[in-house]
Amino acid sequence: MHHNDNIERDDVSEASAQTGFTYDISRRSLLRHGLRSGLTLGAAAGLAFALGSGNAEAQTAPEPPLPDGRPPRDGRPPRDGAGRGPRPASTTATFFGEHQAGIVTPPPTNVEFVTLDLVTSERADVVALFQRWTEAANRLTTSGPTITLGLGASFFDRLSLQAQRPSNLAMPAFSNDALLATYTGGDLALQVCAESEAAATAATAELEALASGVAEVRGTQRGLRAPTAPRQTGRNLLGFKDGTVNPPFTDGLTADQVIWVGSEGPAWLQGGSYLAMRRIRLDITSWDATSITTQEAVIGRDKERGAPLTGNEERDRADFRERDASGRLVIASDAHIRRARLNNGGARILRRGYNYQDSSSDAGLLFISYQRDPAQFTRIQSSLAASDALNRFSTVLGSGMWVALPGVSSGGWLGQGLLGA
Repeated sequence: MHHNDNIERDDVSEASAQTGFTYDISRRSLLRHGLRSGLTLGAAAGLAFALGSGNAEAQTAPEPPLPDGRPPRDGRPPRDGAGRGPRPASTTATFFGEHQAGIVTPPPTNVEFVTLDLVTSERADVVALFQRWTEAANRLTTSGPTITLGLGASFFDRLSLQAQRPSNLAMPAFSNDALLATYTGGDLALQVCAESEAAATAATAELEALASGVAEVRGTQRGLRAPTAPRQTGRNLLGFKDGTVNPPFTDGLTADQVIWVGSEGPAWLQGGSYLAMRRIRLDITSWDATSITTQEAVIGRDKERGAPLTGNEERDRADFRERDASGRLVIASDAHIRRARLNNGGARILRRGYNYQDSSSDAGLLFISYQRDPAQFTRIQSSLAASDALNRFSTVLGSGMWVALPGVSSGGWLGQGLLGA
């Protein structure tokens, strides 16, 4: 997504350019941006931005049709052969299955998002790489890390597979983009998540070594989240509670409607998803120079309590029609929560945001989302791009859209449906 859309939930972290990620920097940021309002450190732990891809407010609508108007799942039968009900969240990821790990599985505290470009056009070389990655990803997942593989539009060009490339596999440009090549695009994308930075780095290094001679690294982005207690809402780098109404996607029906490609997609992609990434730099200095009253008008929420400006409690539903005594909208027309919620056709996405700090002048959100159709993402982002008051406090430095391959059964390998014929 492009700039600065909403702010997601429990992503608290920043990194030191010299020493790597530390919680100390995050605590100082939260003290600076949150505790001055009389908050406790415990209440301030956690932050995350859903910038440019759909604010948590966008998640409250009832199940909508997909962006092109087709009904959810296109009538595919439930996998259990009967009704479909909520599924309990799994605390341990498994590699083999209908879907890749690292999408609906709970986000661990660390991520390394790596993009790579092929240095070969030989399909056999890529098949061998995907087989090596499948073996390694299965082994790594048993010890904690999760690996998720995506293919960019240029991947299909490199292997002369244009006929198989999804027609909607593209990230449009948005007004707040100032994209850097290192963080934009790529034939391949690897999302490596783990509970420790060391585990994420080691897994990434192994996968990169296995790609030698077939693909070279384009860019690596590191992010960090802090865990929060159930139902505890974290605060973002701007000091506001974030992710109040962002639901978990542990309900199989919700995931099928919002995340997984169904029978509308080619056979090799069914059970997969679309992965969007935006690297969003935040202008904390300018934000700090803005009054609390103005900050609240920009977001549409009370800074300390997290309530919408039309409510009293954090989880009160925002009333976008309410006006004050002078006739002005209480939640302004360009307030972030209004722009993220309205004018996007009810589109919903699954966000897995992480925070980053690569230097004193480059800190913000590594925004990652998954959706059944790229239009779900672009509808939300287009609404934000058109008139979101948060846009003036953010700049997007990286962007991309990839096909997240479906899962694989034991004995198979990632991408086999596409490349195995």
